[in-house]
Parts: sequence; C-alpha cells; structure tokens
Amino acid sequence: MDTEPLSTSCYTIFQWVLAFVAIIITTGRIYLRWRYYHEARWDDFFNELALACLIAYSAVSQAQLSNLDLAFGLKLSVAVNMLLWATLYSVKAAFLALCWSIFHVSAQFRILWWFVTAYIFISFWPLFLIPLWQCGEPLHLADIQACNQFSQWGAEQYTINGAAVNLALHISSDCFMIALPAISIRKLQMSITSKISVAGVFAIAIVDTILGTIRLAALLYNALRIGHVDSILTGTYLTLSILEPGLAVIVCTLPVYKLLLPPFRRRRRMDRPVVLQYETARMGNAASYAKIGDLPTEQISSTEDLIASKV
Repeated sequence: MDTEPLSTSCYTIFQWVLAFVAIIITTGRIYLRWRYYHEARWDDFFNELALACLIAYSAVSQAQLSNLDLAFGLKLSVAVNMLLWATLYSVKAAFLALCWSIFHVSAQFRILWWFVTAYIFISFWPLFLIPLWQCGEPLHLADIQACNQFSQWGAEQYTINGAAVNLALHISSDCFMIALPAISIRKLQMSITSKISVAGVFAIAIVDTILGTIRLAALLYNALRIGHVDSILTGTYLTLSILEPGLAVIVCTLPVYKLLLPPFRRRRRMDRPVVLQYETARMGNAASYAKIGDLPTEQISSTEDLIASKV
C-alpha cells in the first residue's frame, strides 16, 4: 500500500507546535543558565543557533507547501534541505561543546574529541551541499528545462545516492558523538549513580539517531521502490522530517533543566569564582581553604560536584 502524504493543515500544525515548544524550552534554558551561572557557554550558543535554523526551516517548509511556481519551488526545496541539516548539526555542535566542558581535563578525551569533531564537521558539508545537485548541477536550479531533462534520466539515481550518503554520514556521526562520552565517563572518579546520571544526559541523543535512521531509511526505501524524488514528501519521511529537527532542539535544552532538580539546586553556586589561598606552616605543612559564596568547603571536594556543575 502506498504511503499517503500528510495534508497541508496537519503538516502546518504539527511543525509549528514543535517549533513553539522548542522556543519556549530554549528560552527557559537561557533563563536558567543566566540565573544560576550569569554566563553563556558554547553549548548555549549552538542551541540558540539550532533554534534559529529550526524556525527558518519551518517557515521555508510552509512556503514550499504553498508555492505554485516550479522554478521558485526548486530553490525552496534546496533551502529546506540545507536548513534541516544546519539545525541537526547545530544540535550536534551543542552536545560536543557540552562534552568538552565536562571531560576536557582528560588528555585522551581531548584527542578523541578533536577526531569526532573533525569527522562531524567534514560530514556536514556533503549533506549540506548535496541538495544543490538535485537538477544535475547547481546552475540548473534556475533552468526548468534542464531540470526536467535531468528528472527523466538522473533524478532516480540522485535520490538513491543522496539517501544512502545521508544515512551513512548522519548516523555514523551520531554514533561517534554518543560513543564519545560513553568512553570517557567510565574513567571518572564518581559514584555509579552519578555516572548513570551524567551518561543519561548524553544518552538522550539516541532519540535523534533513531529518528534519523528511520527517516533516511524511509527516504531510501521510497527511492528504490518508487524511483522518483517527489516520493520523499510522503507519509513517514515527511512526518519524521518535521519531528526529528524539532525534537533534536528540544532534547538539546534538557541538560540545563536538571538545575531545577533538588540535588542540583543545592549545587547551583558551584560555578561562582573560587578564591584559593595557600599558606605554608613553619613545620612544612601546606594548608589551604576555599570559599564559594556560602557553600561549605567540603561540598566542593568531590569530583561528582565538579562534574555536575559543568553539565
């Protein structure tokens, strides 16, 4: 049975509801970060960039649905795909920044982080630029006749190859990103409970990986089965094209919301400036003390608290 495309009204409501929720939750993230830490970090910047791309993606998608001009529609199609990948990879950049803030003290982690970051950066560009070749060459996007000729002999192979490349690069980069904290967290001097808590922050990225796998597998299946680029705007692929970027941005904000949980509310002052003074006694004993607002010294002595303050 063929997959039926979603109606325009369902698509519009579904997409803008997700975008609205992402705006509200991201705004809350910014408020919490500023209230408790009085600073913005790199993961905040990339989260906000992902939200901006998501809003632009939603707006251009709606313009594509209502557009009747074929030439302009081709340009909108390119913009939609580019904004989709910009949104998803901005989320990946936010998670990489969060990983760095937690684990960068490890030399081994820094090597792995640079490798994964380089791979994700390189994998972004083919995905971002592939839509420019949907008419054979980028210059043909403004030439309807040339684009129609390409659709008769090359569009099917373009769709199949593009779907395969998208699936391979997107999912492999997600797997590397998820494996990065999993490799490093076992070496932290933390209790098992705390390790599970920190690992859970990054495990939520698996949601994006699962949705991306299903979405791109549906695209590849439709291309192989139907053999026409228009089949991507049907059923499963269309639904997940809305759901994946929206949920990715929402999931990206969640680590900061742990500040609302009671155990972390007690630690919210951990990122205030720390003043350390070292004095040497006559007998050679080193004495030191730390002051963090009204927080007792013993509460900052554990690795658990230091790691928790970075998430």
